[in-house]
Formats: sequence, C-alpha cells, structure tokens
Amino acid sequence: AEGSRNNTARQLENALRIPQDKTALRKNFQNFTNTLLTKTNGATLDIDTAMFTNENFPLKNNFRAIIDQYYKVAVNQLDFKNSALAASSINKHVALVTRDRIKQLVIPP
Repeated sequence: AEGSRNNTARQLENALRIPQDKTALRKNFQNFTNTLLTKTNGATLDIDTAMFTNENFPLKNNFRAIIDQYYKVAVNQLDFKNSALAASSINKHVALVTRDRIKQLVIPP
C-alpha cells in the first residue's frame, strides 16, 4: 500500500488489513527482514528487492525514503521505450543478485 493514495490506499489497507498508521507495520517488517538476514547455524539468506520504473516517472522523495529505510528497495529508473535495453538491465540485475542462478527473468522483444 506504500505509495498509494485515496481510494486505492483504502482498498489495499482493507484487503491486506494494514492499519492506517503504518509506522508499526514498517518497523515490524524491518525487524522481520533483519531477523531473516541473521546468519543462523551457518545458513545465510540473501534478499534483494528492486523496483524498475520509467525514467520519466517521478517518485516522491518521501516514498523513496520509506521504501529505502524500511523495505531496502533499490530504485532503478530505465528507458522502457528501449525495451531491449530495459530487459537487459533487469536481467543483469537478477543474474547478479542470484549469482547467475537466474539469468533471464524478462524476455527481451
């Protein structure tokens, strides 16, 4: 529901049972993620969260700050008019964070 407003925000909050005051939810998500990332018995979990947006689509600074601080989302702005380059950029990112286990998530045109 982050980034949504008005009726869309209310619908998402209702469907997902998200309180209107998202402070506790954000902190709980942050704590949960930190717990997942804590190395236990020699096991390590890697998490990557990325958002790919059109380079001409402005994101509000407040939204960027929230998704960075609480959700660790990396924002990547791409030129989707050049769909082949956009697909390549997404696939390179996915290959990097999966250590080449997934090389193609998006099929270029």
